[in-house]
Amino acid sequence: MKIHSNPTLLILAFCCATACIAYHGNLAAQTQIADSRFFIDVERYRFGAAPNPLDKNFYPIPREKITKETYHQCLDSNNLDSMLKNPDRGMHGPKALMPALAKFVQTGEARWSNACIAMLKGFHREMQERVSARGWFWEFEHPAALIPLYRKHLIAGGVMRAEEPWFREMWLYYCRHLHVWDSEPVEWRGACHRSMPEGYAKGRAADWYPDIQEAAEWRRYSQLVFDDFWRAKDAPQNDTGYMMGPIIILACGGDQWTGDDRVYLDPNMQSIWERLLVEISPDGLINPYGPNGGWNSTADYRVAILELLSAKTRDGRYRFGAHRLMNYLRYQSHDFGQQNPRMDSAASWLIALASIWADDRIKPKMPAANSLWNKRREAIRVPHTDKELTDRLLGNADFRKNKGHICCSWHMTKKNLARQAHPAQRLGARRFVWCD
Repeated sequence: MKIHSNPTLLILAFCCATACIAYHGNLAAQTQIADSRFFIDVERYRFGAAPNPLDKNFYPIPREKITKETYHQCLDSNNLDSMLKNPDRGMHGPKALMPALAKFVQTGEARWSNACIAMLKGFHREMQERVSARGWFWEFEHPAALIPLYRKHLIAGGVMRAEEPWFREMWLYYCRHLHVWDSEPVEWRGACHRSMPEGYAKGRAADWYPDIQEAAEWRRYSQLVFDDFWRAKDAPQNDTGYMMGPIIILACGGDQWTGDDRVYLDPNMQSIWERLLVEISPDGLINPYGPNGGWNSTADYRVAILELLSAKTRDGRYRFGAHRLMNYLRYQSHDFGQQNPRMDSAASWLIALASIWADDRIKPKMPAANSLWNKRREAIRVPHTDKELTDRLLGNADFRKNKGHICCSWHMTKKNLARQAHPAQRLGARRFVWCD
């Protein structure tokens, strides 16, 4: 069909073109240094005779020092008072109100903790509405990763007791009605992005409330899922999208899951953590591969996780990577060029985590500039409901009909694979000029 033969398509095409022109024109007026929000001008790579990274017309990405206060300023620029006026965000609340938790950790002010508590109670109400309508809900990643952090910091701040009745009721309701695939089966196995949140969540319930009837079963299930991951110490997703599912669970809750810091410090875990560093370009961006959310997607995840890793390992390379990412994300922001640091609001929950985890005592250290091997474990697809196979591959299979399926049909073998990262893709590649 030709566009000119269809007036509706013609109008849509005109509107899209007008919107693009208006958007990019507005962006150019704000920055005056780049035509694209997502990638700087290709002329930046035509070095010519006298490239000068200090010239913002040549190199527009900021080189500013990033500290814990930078993250706080980014949060403050996003009208956080709206969270105080409307803390009930339903089942999206744990993600939406994370800046309020960060402000409570920073200031200790009751208005922020009160907002967090109101959010959690609103979360509970919407869960009940979903269950009344459908029998279950499927929200697995953010509630499982973040709600235990709310509990941890609200208890540490003296505004909630470990045995708080309303929290107990809310968390047990979550665990009892969570169906991570939005279908009847539960208690999925494997080191995947839906099974790990379920295993972690039910393990917290068993540890916090050992008197519940499910405690023994949930504790056993939680340990099986952690062991599924620990066997290979890698995630099956070979991408810059889904990979963050299991990783954010480990980052937010690895210490609560195990009772120690093995998830961050074990030598065999460094291949997965250093992957987050290896994949950062010298400009501070992420080239997408595999299933992903587009250019530089999940870079904000890495800012938070790398700050955590730096604090846990005392390794300044992770902070260096986090700060390169942060400066590039600021360059991408619609409000880039304003005096105060500002980020697009979608990243606020991860910037909030970065503000909680950042440790300014760790000095950023540029990683080695040479090429590295990006190590991975082999992932294979298997029939996810074949319990005999599950028993052979993972052990301790649950032969009940609607329990114990292998999440995403992924199984991690112990076979090592490797992909070489070319020096031009490395964070500290020598062909690029650093001016720190």
